[in-house]
Formats: sequence, C-alpha cells, structure tokens
Amino acid sequence: MNMSENISDLAIALSKFQGEVSNPIKNLINPAYKSKYADFTQIMKTIKIPLFNNGISVIQNCGGDEKEIYVQTLILHNSGQYIKSDKLSIVNKKEVLYTEKIINKNGKYINMINGKEIVMYTIQDIGGILTYLKRYQLSTMLAIPSDDDDDGNNVIKDQVQEYDYKNHNKQNEKQNDDQTTATKAYLSIISRIADAKKIDKENLIILSEKTLGKKSTKEMSTNELQKFIEVLKGE
Repeated sequence: MNMSENISDLAIALSKFQGEVSNPIKNLINPAYKSKYADFTQIMKTIKIPLFNNGISVIQNCGGDEKEIYVQTLILHNSGQYIKSDKLSIVNKKEVLYTEKIINKNGKYINMINGKEIVMYTIQDIGGILTYLKRYQLSTMLAIPSDDDDDGNNVIKDQVQEYDYKNHNKQNEKQNDDQTTATKAYLSIISRIADAKKIDKENLIILSEKTLGKKSTKEMSTNELQKFIEVLKGE
C-alpha cells in the first residue's frame, strides 16, 4: 500500500464516513458455505452517498494477463490526498475436466476416456472474479463488513484435514482401490486401441520404451498410462 505524503484531510474524512455509513444489507447467500454476504452492487448503494458527503471517491483498476487477474483500489479525497492499495490478485488458471472419444483410423468408436487440463479463465469467469476481488478489497479498505464472520472456520475446514488415526488405514485402502480401478480401466483402453490399430505386443513394448522408457505398461503410473493412450491415438 502507498499513499500521498500527507493524508490528514483524508483520514478525517474517512473517520466521518465510517461514522455515517451503515452496514450493507447482506442480500445473497454463498452456496458453498451457506453464509450471507452483500454483493458489490449493494455495497456501492450503501457507500455512495456517505462517500460523496465527505469528499471521497473511489477508483478500482482491473487488469490481468496470462499469469494473473488483479484489482487495485485508489481512495481519493478532494484535497488531492490518496491511499492506494496493493494488487489483490489470483492466478489465471483453472482445472477443467473433459471427456474424449477414442476413434480408430476407420472412424469406428473404440472407447471414451476422461481427463483434465489446466486452462486460463474465460471472459465470463474473469468478469465474476473481478467483481469478487473489487468487493473484497473495497470492503476491506473502507472497513465495511460485507460477509458473515465465521472466525475463519469455513476456510479452515477446506484447507486443513485433521489426521484421523482410526480411519487412516481405511482411507489408504480406498485410495489404493481407486488407483487399481483406474489402472485397470487405462490398460483396457490401451488393449482396445492396440487391437483396433493392429499393434502387436512386441511393437507395443517398443513404443512404450521409446516414448516413456518403460518395458511394460505394468510399470507405468496412472499418469503415464494416460500419456501412453495419447501416444497410441496418434499412431
């Protein structure tokens, strides 16, 4: 955060503003956490007149590139004094799932596989993200409570998993079962593609060694099996 050399007039104006402004009505519910919050329109409706009455204005600069999406807020006073926030940003990447049909050279459907890839956000995504960032940064700088205060419990629930010794073995067994199921599915797909493209076992081994350095598909991890499927599809 940076500011003008002197902010005494702005500080007084902000103090008066905070004494006048009311808390915005929490008009929406967060579907993920079931908590109430005031959207950006509601916040602006609440602060617009008190800001004007105290000679304060707000500018929010939005931007981004292939790496990040960001918002930067500038609070101005009619004296020329200002406070400028640091950038509030998020990484411009998201994980998407996809389903793809496997077709042989004759155009015959063989199987369907599921996968995931990392892509940049769409324009529609970016619009929603910027509104979210603008709301949070503006509320923070003006000290306006726009969300229910849960003392961070929802975030903690999402980010911290308590270590459960009692269920540890069961969780490991389930994870191993899931990996085994995925491996079997990928091996089945590889077998079908090889049959459809008339790739015998010997050539399959040669291709495996050449592309992934593995002598057998049994030595491959699930990620490597996925990569090998893509290799076979290109043959």
